[in-house]
Amino acid sequence: MPAQGFRVIPSTIPGRPGIVEPLGKLQLWPSSLCPDCPADERIFQWRGVLTPASPTISDPLIQYLADAASRTSLRESTVSGYGSGLRKFHLFCDIFSIPEREHLPASFQLLHSFALWAVAEPNPAEPVFSLGTPSNPLL
Repeated sequence: MPAQGFRVIPSTIPGRPGIVEPLGKLQLWPSSLCPDCPADERIFQWRGVLTPASPTISDPLIQYLADAASRTSLRESTVSGYGSGLRKFHLFCDIFSIPEREHLPASFQLLHSFALWAVAEPNPAEPVFSLGTPSNPLL
């Protein structure tokens, strides 16, 4: 079950902490690069605008074997976890209006910023959290 999103609403009383407003499950912006699929399929089906060169020759048999090796080299729970993390990364990119061409492959700056956002526990007493930016912390 995905973590529920929330945002902090500023208090109407000066000096008081903001109010945490639940947002439910945050939704991704529609993209042909990220088709709707189960979490354990995302690392195989989601693509970036920029794609790296193929690690194999362009032959159907070799490409089939490479795909089969990728799928069998990871446990199902690991693949599902990676897929959930990938979804959370794309949510982050949508929330902070990161252009799709910058999602994948991601820069160090973008990944570092994502990691900070993903592990943060917004403090309603801190005014910076009352700017309305949705959060979806790791639980």
